[in-house]
Amino acid sequence: MPFRRSVMTLCLWFVLALNTAAQDAPAGFIFPAINPESATYANNDLYYADTSGRVVNLTDSVAESENAAVWLPGGEAILFSRNRPVDETPDGYITSTTDFWRMPIAADGTPGEAVLLLDLMDEVGPIRADRWLLSPDADTLYIQRNSNGDLYRFDLNTGIFEYLTTPDDHESPYIIGLEDDGALLVYAYAICPEQGECGTGYAAIELDSGRVISPFEWDELVIFHAEASGVTARYTEESTGFTLIWDNQTTLVEGGVTPSLSPDGTQVVYGVWDDENEGGGIWLLERSSPNDPRLLIPARTSVPYYPSWSPDGGWLAFFGQSGSTFTLNVRDNDTGMVQTVHRGGFFGSLEPVQWRPAPG
Repeated sequence: MPFRRSVMTLCLWFVLALNTAAQDAPAGFIFPAINPESATYANNDLYYADTSGRVVNLTDSVAESENAAVWLPGGEAILFSRNRPVDETPDGYITSTTDFWRMPIAADGTPGEAVLLLDLMDEVGPIRADRWLLSPDADTLYIQRNSNGDLYRFDLNTGIFEYLTTPDDHESPYIIGLEDDGALLVYAYAICPEQGECGTGYAAIELDSGRVISPFEWDELVIFHAEASGVTARYTEESTGFTLIWDNQTTLVEGGVTPSLSPDGTQVVYGVWDDENEGGGIWLLERSSPNDPRLLIPARTSVPYYPSWSPDGGWLAFFGQSGSTFTLNVRDNDTGMVQTVHRGGFFGSLEPVQWRPAPG
C-alpha cells in the first residue's frame, strides 16, 4: 500500500507539474511566413513565437507551403492546411493540391508529429483550397475550392467528405463565415448579367438540411460584433475609417483600420496608415472614453497594423512594414515595451496572428 500511494502521489505531482508549466509558459501564437530557404517566393512555413522572443519553425518544408492554421480547443494542437505541388507542365505551370493536418504543440512551442487528416487529391483530384473554416465545435471543416469556388464539408470524426450543393447561377462562391452558432454557412457569389458589371450576392446554406437561403441578409461592412460586450465595429461606406458602436454611442474613427477588441471588451486597438507617419501607428480607445484615442505605438519609419490581443489582454502582437521589409512584434501592455520577434517576408494576405487559447 505505501508503494501504491507513492506511485499515485508521483503521478499526481507529474500532472500538476505539467499543468503548472503550461500555465507559466509565455503567451504564444502561430503565424505563416516565407521560408528563407525556399526555392519559390510562394512557400510559407508555420512558425510559433512567444512573448519571450522564442521562435520555432513548426513545419520547415522547402517544397510545400502552409498558409493557414487554427488552434484546436484546449490549445494543445493546431489544424493546418498544406499546399503541395503534384505536377508541372512543360511551360512551368505547377498544379498543386491541399492537405489538412493536425499537429500537437508543446507548451514551449516544440512541435509534435503531424498527422494527416484529409488529402483533397484522394477525394476530388488535384485541387487547392483557397479558403477553409473550422466549425465552433472543431468537428467539421468547410472548404472552398480555388478554381471555381466549389464548397465541400469534411467530418473530422467520421471521415465523411461531401460536396455542398449551391444554385447553378451562384458563380464562384466564396466562404465568408459561419452564423447562428455554426448552423449556417454564409457565402458570397458573383452576379454577372449579360450586360453591365458584375455584382455580389449573399446566400447561406442550412447545414442540417442543405437548404440554400438566397438572398441572405449580410452586412459586408461589419468588422466584428461582440454580443456579450455589446460592441460593434463597422467600416464606413466610403472606406475612410470605421464606426464603433459602444453602449449605443457611435464613435467615428477616421482613417482607422483592422480594429481588435480586448478580451474583456473594454478596449479597442486599431491601426492608422499615414504616408507622412505623423498620425500613423496603433491607437487605443477605451470604453470609458470612446472619443479620446491614445497613441500606443507610433509608426515612425514603419507602418504597424493588424494588432491582436493575447487571451489575457497582457500583450499585443502586430505587424510592421517598411518598404518590402516586414516585422512581427509584441508589446507588453504593462510596461509598454515593444520587441520584434520575427523579421522577413510573408506571402499572401496578412491576417492577425493566432494566439494560443488560455489553458482551461
